[in-house]
Amino acid sequence: MTKMEQTSSEGASAFDILRARMGMPPIEPVLASPQASNSWGRQMVADFRRHWLSAFRTTLRGLRRRYTIRTTSGATHPHNLSQLADQ
Repeated sequence: MTKMEQTSSEGASAFDILRARMGMPPIEPVLASPQASNSWGRQMVADFRRHWLSAFRTTLRGLRRRYTIRTTSGATHPHNLSQLADQ
């Protein structure tokens, strides 16, 4: 099996050649500064530390509601009542 070449003899990649043929502008790399990404991460951690308890309580409240609805509606669901009538 032969390996497909992805660069031309001039050093341009196959993607650059295709982009030039289609008239698309070249891709310019956009890099964020390391300080910006680091401060974003620090902010996320600080926000999580401040709000984790309310998020945890909200999750528990939602799970409790789901369990309650599931257990109470299962006994009175029309499908279950028809099964009881058949017995």
